[in-house]
Amino acid sequence: MRLIDGSIRRPVTVFMTTLGVVLFGLVAASRLSVDLLPDISYPSLTVRTDLPDAAPGDVEQFVTRPVEEGVGVVPGLVRLHSVSRPGQSEVTLEFATGTRMDLASLAVREKLDLVSLPREARRPAVLRFDPSLDPIMRLRLSGGGNLLGLRRIAEHTVKADLEGAPGVAAVKVVGGEEQEISVDVDAHRLSAVGLTLADVSTRLAEENINLAGGSLTEGQSEYLIRATNQFLSPEEIGRVILASRPEGVVRLADVASVGRGAKDRDVVARLDGREAVEISIYKEGDANTVAVARAVKRRIQRLPLPAAMKMVTVADQSRYIDSAIRDVTDAAWLGGLLAVLVLFAFLRQLGTTIIVALSIPVSVLATFIIMYRLGLSLNLMSLGGLALAVGNLVDASIVVLESIFKKREEGLDARRAAGEGTAIVAMAVTASTLTSVAVFFPLVFVEGLAGQLFRDQALTISFSHLVSLAVALTLVPTLYALGARGGHPAGAAAGAPATTPGPQGRWRRILGWATFAVLALPRLLTRGARSTGRRARPWVDRLLIPFDVGYGALVRVYPGLLRRALARRGRVLGLATALFVLTVVVGLVLPRNLFPSFTQGEFHFNVRLPEGAALKVTDAALDRLARVVSGDPRVKFVTTSAGQTDLAAFAGSAREANRGQVAVVLKDAGDRRGEEQVAARLREAMDQVPGLSYEFERPALLSFKNPVEVEIYAYDLDSLRTLAEAVAQRVTRVRGVEDVQSSMRLGDPEVQIAFDRDRLAAMDLDPATASRLVRSAIQGEAATQYSDLDRKLDVRVRASEAQRSVVAELANLDVGRTAGRAVSLGAVADVRVARGPAEIRRIAQQRAAVVSANLKGRDLSAVAQDIQAALDGMAVPPGAKVTLAGQNRELGESFGSLRFAILLAVFLVYLVMASQFESLLHPFVIMFTLPMALVGVVATLLLTGTTLSVMVLIGMVVMAGIVVNNGIVLIDYTKRLRARGLSKVDALIEAGQVRMRPILMTTLTTVLGLVPMAIGVGEGAALRAPLAITLIGGMMSSTLLTLVVLPVVYATLDRKP
Repeated sequence: MRLIDGSIRRPVTVFMTTLGVVLFGLVAASRLSVDLLPDISYPSLTVRTDLPDAAPGDVEQFVTRPVEEGVGVVPGLVRLHSVSRPGQSEVTLEFATGTRMDLASLAVREKLDLVSLPREARRPAVLRFDPSLDPIMRLRLSGGGNLLGLRRIAEHTVKADLEGAPGVAAVKVVGGEEQEISVDVDAHRLSAVGLTLADVSTRLAEENINLAGGSLTEGQSEYLIRATNQFLSPEEIGRVILASRPEGVVRLADVASVGRGAKDRDVVARLDGREAVEISIYKEGDANTVAVARAVKRRIQRLPLPAAMKMVTVADQSRYIDSAIRDVTDAAWLGGLLAVLVLFAFLRQLGTTIIVALSIPVSVLATFIIMYRLGLSLNLMSLGGLALAVGNLVDASIVVLESIFKKREEGLDARRAAGEGTAIVAMAVTASTLTSVAVFFPLVFVEGLAGQLFRDQALTISFSHLVSLAVALTLVPTLYALGARGGHPAGAAAGAPATTPGPQGRWRRILGWATFAVLALPRLLTRGARSTGRRARPWVDRLLIPFDVGYGALVRVYPGLLRRALARRGRVLGLATALFVLTVVVGLVLPRNLFPSFTQGEFHFNVRLPEGAALKVTDAALDRLARVVSGDPRVKFVTTSAGQTDLAAFAGSAREANRGQVAVVLKDAGDRRGEEQVAARLREAMDQVPGLSYEFERPALLSFKNPVEVEIYAYDLDSLRTLAEAVAQRVTRVRGVEDVQSSMRLGDPEVQIAFDRDRLAAMDLDPATASRLVRSAIQGEAATQYSDLDRKLDVRVRASEAQRSVVAELANLDVGRTAGRAVSLGAVADVRVARGPAEIRRIAQQRAAVVSANLKGRDLSAVAQDIQAALDGMAVPPGAKVTLAGQNRELGESFGSLRFAILLAVFLVYLVMASQFESLLHPFVIMFTLPMALVGVVATLLLTGTTLSVMVLIGMVVMAGIVVNNGIVLIDYTKRLRARGLSKVDALIEAGQVRMRPILMTTLTTVLGLVPMAIGVGEGAALRAPLAITLIGGMMSSTLLTLVVLPVVYATLDRKP
């Protein structure tokens, strides 16, 4: 081939190109962004609409249903579901994979413009789910005295400084206490002087003013005119005159108490039992998580915090990313080292081993260049792809080198042997590489998260394999020819003195010495390696005696074994068929999960107390739970958050005082047993709290539905609640299920005010005005702002605490005046206490409830089967429906998509081989390596206890392109031998003997290169290990069976003698 001959003739060009690839690869590697996972697009939109003070039923009727009807016809919509909560509607639209979300968002906004909503409803907000919405770091600031000071330092010192860090999008602060000026009005005394709360708010806003009045010119001077009438102290606020009466003026202090106070708290955050302030850092969408976290940490070290205050990092994505990336990198290095050691065990020549081993770093660095140009990041999947490929990158070079050795044994010199030996196997190694790459094209058709997740991995494996092919066809023969050749590496002229005088002669001398250095380096390296190898050879031979004994026995036994197999073809094929059938039967009953579970050294429980529980009750309950495990030696720290979390506040969710979170961080991130035991202690403590429900979660790397979800459909809420309770009871009885939750819950106790329109009309009042006055009395209004040095404090006017904290007192609140007399709420309305639903869910525009649960000790497929069996025996009323959903539905969709990808990959592999062999029969023979590989996959999964998951199926896709390579090499050489005149049986035996060594070398380098990943040590290892285990099992069984079964299949199907 011209490429091979040209490379051997132009070694300087080859070396300079390689050097350039190495240099630019190092530069590209230093500039690649680092992240945990690839850039994943979730094709969903959420329409959030607020309807203040509305019950869930009203929100559903007046907001949710109109919005659903409006946006339900948007193109590309796959699924529509909603939740109506007190005062808020959320409608979620899920689109087909590949939908352009910018256009979908525009279409949704256009439909929303046509929807008619109540006047009180706020404008709908269209939100797009973005994984970067999660904070990259969470800090907790504790100590230092009062909570007001803690919050002030967090807001004005910590937040102000960290927001300036490169890549930081926002810093959110929750917890502690925020100061305001409280104006607690005695409603009875205010009514006695003929005023309302609205009058108080209006007067305060009018009195607190600082207004520019233009300018005045007098003579040579110009004066600015400014009215300075802002409040200077709370006492001055109390002296404000509200009204003048014949008996005197009415000041605010006469009817209200004025002073500094704290706002109503939404969140109580604690760290190891002490109240704290939580600070969450959000990065910009395209920022490097690790770089941003490092910049934040540098600024934290420089913060001028009081000595009594302590800042603790309770969550840090960069730590996990750093550790996970480091572990993958270590696995790749160790895998590459093991592959090189296998090469040396076979070759016993250090110089030759180095030549082949160069394929690994050159291919990886070249891949970094392509990744940089395509905008890919260094993440678990892209680096995992390189770690998977590292053992394969030497395969083509091994086959080329074996062919060169064969030519050297025939008496050719190094240069001719390098050229002819490489040319003979060039088509075979090209076909082998193309089959390895072709299997990734079907991933284009894998929909959903799996397709996006493995795109980076597919690209890195493909790029590295293609580069390794180029290295095998150019660099390897060039290095061999140069390293084994005699004479001066650069020829006679390279070292001869220059005869050209002047500057031109000096440049030629410099160029000559540079050329000499480049060409001499490989020879010096190989000579040095040979010299080192000769001195170490006795020691190495002793170490490798077990290997030599085993390999020698295999070499002696194999020809006879193959001859007997060829003589008993029917028996061999029958045994192989029986083994494959048994494999299929076992494979069908393998346990299945969507993705493997893995620990990150931290977990949390989302806790819900009975509806109506006050924030202080929730905080006390969470604090008691935290103390249960805070003294455990395996626990690093425990944090609690009662009420609205910072993420909920950032997303605009409503406050729920009865909800909270207990988060535990372990000292050892990989201690899975310790995590299970600590979580079990917490579960036991929570089970003893009446009315408390909880849900276990780990920090989510990916967005998944709950493992178990049962959807119940019915229009009537009572029927829906009854069905949901029945389903929850049945799900609870299924083995392997825990944390069972139902979305059908009674809401908070609510005071319902039913106005009598006739009585209101008689008093010349209306429901809207009366409702606003009730809200002003209870919730209060920020009438104006008080300047306190560099801060602005709200001045909140509302009824006194005694009058707004007792239900019976609400009837005495004034809601207006008529004929000079105050009108109480009880005179125009009935006040009663009742409970409604906490939320109303709708799926596909039907009312629905969801019962969810987590798994414990069993796989998803087995639990789903048991749940389905339990549901089949339920009596469902007419018009109602019960459906099993959750990850089980995603599992079916992902497995179906990946099964199609595997079949398409097999077809593409066949196309590539048929094109190479110009035959339909020989590729068909080689395809028999695939069922033989499946035997090893199933056996390995059983032995290691690995469940069948998306990762395993992706491994099968990759395996389809790799395991055929040995068959290609074997059948290709068999064809060449038959072309020389050997009989079919003799050609098969000769090909098996000659190609056994390269086949074993390529298999062992691949398998040992995957061992570090398969062992599953380090962060995120559970995500990588199943893929490596799949490939190891498939490679081992396919290789062993290929050496025996494949020749038998060839001999049976090829009718030529």
